[in-house]
Amino acid sequence: MVRGPGTLLWLLPVLLAAVAGAEPKAYEGYAPCEMWMFPKTYFHAVTCRGFARVLMDTDEAEAMNMEIDRLLTDAHGTLANKPCLKVKTFFYDNTSLLFLKHNTEGNDLSYWITPKLEPSNEFIEFPDDSQWKSLGYKGYSPETFNGMSTEEKKTAICDPEIATYNAVEKLFHFAGKRIDMDGKELGGESLHRLNADGSCNADYELTRIDVTRQSKRLVSGIKEEILDSWRVPKSMSKKREYVVFNEAYNGYILFSLQSVNNPKQYYLLANSKADKNILDGWDVCFLRDYRVDLDELPEPYMLPESAEYKLSVNIMWMV
Repeated sequence: MVRGPGTLLWLLPVLLAAVAGAEPKAYEGYAPCEMWMFPKTYFHAVTCRGFARVLMDTDEAEAMNMEIDRLLTDAHGTLANKPCLKVKTFFYDNTSLLFLKHNTEGNDLSYWITPKLEPSNEFIEFPDDSQWKSLGYKGYSPETFNGMSTEEKKTAICDPEIATYNAVEKLFHFAGKRIDMDGKELGGESLHRLNADGSCNADYELTRIDVTRQSKRLVSGIKEEILDSWRVPKSMSKKREYVVFNEAYNGYILFSLQSVNNPKQYYLLANSKADKNILDGWDVCFLRDYRVDLDELPEPYMLPESAEYKLSVNIMWMV
């Protein structure tokens, strides 16, 4: 079924460990995730026209992916004439997601917050332009942005793909700008700083703010946001086409990798071990191979079935 358009305060499964030993369904060396780790959790597979919401309560990841593929296939045919958008997915509250519509071609940056998501498997299409709230800024590539005058840069956003959203403070971090939900530029420094000459780089660290960390240190403003964020190291950010940082919650991570066999194909991994850097000896497991043929984007997210559920799974090593 395709349905029209209408805080992450659950405990993400404690361990997203790969099963020890070889697995016949392993993907590029990663064993599939054990689905018991995701009770009462919904997976959101995002396309350029909307997203599929599917309960992860299945015996295997393959079963979940078959249901996602079914919904995406139906929507792909039904919504073929709808505009194909470029979006980023963020946590908004316990049962809602925020989508940031962006590009680097000088178009408006805008966002849409989903209504309360119901506990059902369905495809929810993105609304028409009138329901997206404009931030009053336009997105540009670093090359175009760096050629602008100081006055032009006031309403321009460099490289909006690196945007980070703070669901606690309700504000966006762009290159050199912190902007609230009404498009007002706030004081303080962004998590993504401009260079001293006002130019922006193409290799910013990819960052996600973990709303569960909420630093108790005696700091405020940007310093607190830095303490509550996770970053892909610069060495990996310079290969942004290789990795997409999708979600961070309570120290647990979702990220997308480019296939070694096909540069146009990405797949999704989950990992934990928050005491180490991403991709540096973490325990990872395979969740999904994206359906590029159905316009799926590497922008997934997981949420609890409803605000009533606070997921908690005891640590268990698979042997």
